[in-house]
Amino acid sequence: MDALYHPHLGHDSKPTENYFYEFLLIFFAVSLGFLAESLREGYVDKLKANVFAQSLYDDLKADTAAIQKTHKEKAWIVAKYDSAGNILASADLYKNYEFIYYAERYLGYNDAFSSQDVTWQQLQNSESTKYIKNINLYKKIAKYYNIYKQYESVDDQFGYSQKSNNLMAIEAKLFNLHDLKSLNNYNSTDFYNLIKRPDYELKPIRRDVEYLKLLYLNFDNSKQRENNAMILLGSLKVKATDIMKDLKEEYKLK
Repeated sequence: MDALYHPHLGHDSKPTENYFYEFLLIFFAVSLGFLAESLREGYVDKLKANVFAQSLYDDLKADTAAIQKTHKEKAWIVAKYDSAGNILASADLYKNYEFIYYAERYLGYNDAFSSQDVTWQQLQNSESTKYIKNINLYKKIAKYYNIYKQYESVDDQFGYSQKSNNLMAIEAKLFNLHDLKSLNNYNSTDFYNLIKRPDYELKPIRRDVEYLKLLYLNFDNSKQRENNAMILLGSLKVKATDIMKDLKEEYKLK
């Protein structure tokens, strides 16, 4: 009896190099996927960085214009406070008391600078160094907004309002309140004409030495506050201009 022939049912093994090539193909495919994703993220981050840089530049440009306007207004009112203090300290008070009426009204106003810091707030809520990789530039920007915080504490609107409320006792004691109120310009167009210069004879300021001293101190303290604010405003303008220059160079802004 012929022996039965049993065909070989097993599969031939692939050559080892075939497995190696398949591994390389998979490795390269995965690596290319990671590389493509990394390039995509890098491209997106670069776009976002340029958007942030342009937005920050625009904020600082708006700030410098507002700083210049506020600084000019403060220099103007400081001159008025200085003149009022000189009149109060002189023997000519009752020859120039109408100017005291005018200048005193401004003690109740304060046109403080408010920074456009929306972009900086957004950067702080994100990985800011991811978009501003230049550490020196980042430090300059952080310094600018730290100085702005100092300015806010010096030129604090709430604190100024509280101090202004204390003027009411002085006003009631020294001035004719009808005359004082008549100087308010309810149709003012800017800081310089918030108060009208008297165009009729006002009732004289009352002779009360203690309250006149308090009024003098209010003028002097307000003058000092405005001077301190102007120093910080000057520093802010210099730093904002420097940062804008760096942003233009770093991000090729137009």
